[in-house]
Amino acid sequence: MEWSWPFGSKHFLSMDISPLLDLEAIGKGFDSVPVDPFVKDGTRHKAIVRVCVQPNGISVGSHEPLYQSAKLNYGVYGAELRPYREMSPELLAHLEPALRVFACLTGVYGQELLVQAQRVVATSGTDGRTGQTVREGYHQDGSNVIGMLVTGRVGIKGGISLLSPTQQGEDLLFAKTLAEGELLIVNDRKVFHNATSIHALKEGGHRDIVLIAAPSFRAPVSVAA
Repeated sequence: MEWSWPFGSKHFLSMDISPLLDLEAIGKGFDSVPVDPFVKDGTRHKAIVRVCVQPNGISVGSHEPLYQSAKLNYGVYGAELRPYREMSPELLAHLEPALRVFACLTGVYGQELLVQAQRVVATSGTDGRTGQTVREGYHQDGSNVIGMLVTGRVGIKGGISLLSPTQQGEDLLFAKTLAEGELLIVNDRKVFHNATSIHALKEGGHRDIVLIAAPSFRAPVSVAA
């Protein structure tokens, strides 16, 4: 299906959707998201699910690994096919309002989306620094459109979301610390995204973010076989 960016020459859009969300319940759902086995320092947790936003609810697609070509993942994670645990139905249910907003605004209603729950945990060591929130630097994911919804900022500072028209991070278009409940929608064909590291203000500090993408990063048949 042919798709076009719906917001003209402005290649990103941010909005506060916190009134639609139960952020406390979402935070509890993130507590069960497992450690990402492809981030060796153990500071990142991740679970995924593929869904379609339908008139009568959210339909869940078959669970398969996340696929991203070596050309796009810059060798950071060491694999094109990355198996992750499936997001819990309880957490997905709490995210449904955000998925509806994203699908309706971006024109991907009825298309399959990849939804990722990602928690980065800060340590309170000598420099108070976690592993990076983004490990690729400025990059594109290889999708059409992405959404970044911050749902939790607990005991941290930092984590500034950055958008640039170039992979070198020049001429910034956007630089902001997204608040809890703030959704950033980005044209992944035109804009490179990044985020600064987070720093612990107390033990166990973390940042929770929901990443939404269309298309849904399923492996080509030749790769999956």
